[in-house]
Amino acid sequence: MVLLPGRDKGRPPGRVSRPRPSPVAAHVDQLQASGRYVFTREELTRAIPDCSPAGVAQALQRLAGRGRIVRVRAGFHVIIPLEYRAAGILPPTWFIDDLMRSIGQPYYVGLLSAAALHGAAHQQPQEFQVVTNRPVRGIDVRGLKITFVTNSYAASVPVLEKKVETGSFRVSTPAATALDLVRYAAHSGGLSNVATVLRELTDTFTPGDLVAHARLQMPRERPTLQRLGFLLGRVGAREWEAALLPVVFPPRASRDSRKARTPTLPEVLGSVPADTFWKKGAKGRRVPDFNGVFAWYLRQLYPGGLPSGDKLVRDIASGRVVNLSTFQRSVAAEARRRVPSVPLRPDLPVKGTPVDARWAVIVNEIVEPDL
Repeated sequence: MVLLPGRDKGRPPGRVSRPRPSPVAAHVDQLQASGRYVFTREELTRAIPDCSPAGVAQALQRLAGRGRIVRVRAGFHVIIPLEYRAAGILPPTWFIDDLMRSIGQPYYVGLLSAAALHGAAHQQPQEFQVVTNRPVRGIDVRGLKITFVTNSYAASVPVLEKKVETGSFRVSTPAATALDLVRYAAHSGGLSNVATVLRELTDTFTPGDLVAHARLQMPRERPTLQRLGFLLGRVGAREWEAALLPVVFPPRASRDSRKARTPTLPEVLGSVPADTFWKKGAKGRRVPDFNGVFAWYLRQLYPGGLPSGDKLVRDIASGRVVNLSTFQRSVAAEARRRVPSVPLRPDLPVKGTPVDARWAVIVNEIVEPDL
């Protein structure tokens, strides 16, 4: 046998040696073959006890350089199959459940990401939004941005289990998503965008679903539910709005069952007679009589006679009687409802602050849903 130049003596001719895969690479291949696309550094160390920490680190660095894995978070890696090499990352729904398990916190996919999963995506969200009970630093890797929103009650929010290729993940129910969109409007593109999404989202849950969820959130989330009711009215979801109203403003039982229940502020304002509601202002113009309407309001709350000043102050502090600022803005909104062109006092709702008397809500921005 003639030895070719440069060929080892002990190697048969025509056979080229190939480097053996590292134990780390072999373990990654084995994980993918079994249907797993994530692993932690701790799991890897336990699976390959003979490999030193430095060797593991070098092997992981080589795999990341080849695009085989991506480190999403310290100690948490995602395996990239061939069909996702061009994108460079897996869909977040494939690994979010494993990621949150490794962090050790309850979670659910929420806000605009949940709305999109429920089919109410007006436009594709620019980030993947996850709600959890404690702050978590956001993730931005390979064009994927994951934002974590903190909600101390995340563990008690009703969720659905969505199936994916790698298992399942948690997503808030449509009704819970609607409330979260309003609660975290700053993360949802503002109230106008929330209203636009709500228009489509209401097709995915019934008024009964909304009522059931709202009752679980009362009274803690009353302000958020008031804004939600206001937005439902803006987008024409009258059935959902009507179902939510008595939950947010429940009838107040009287001590004497023969007496009528204590009316809510929207009911009072809607029933004030015109001669009590209006008065003549400057130049003979018709303007709301705030003092007269407030006296009417108090008579409805205290049919047996007006309380003492101290009791009135305590009732305002407890919320039984609305504060004067809220009352004035609500009266102004009722005036606009009755006569849209009515002039208002300059110290009352300013331009850009729409008010809804029925829901007793003040919104600090113009709400114009995209039709």
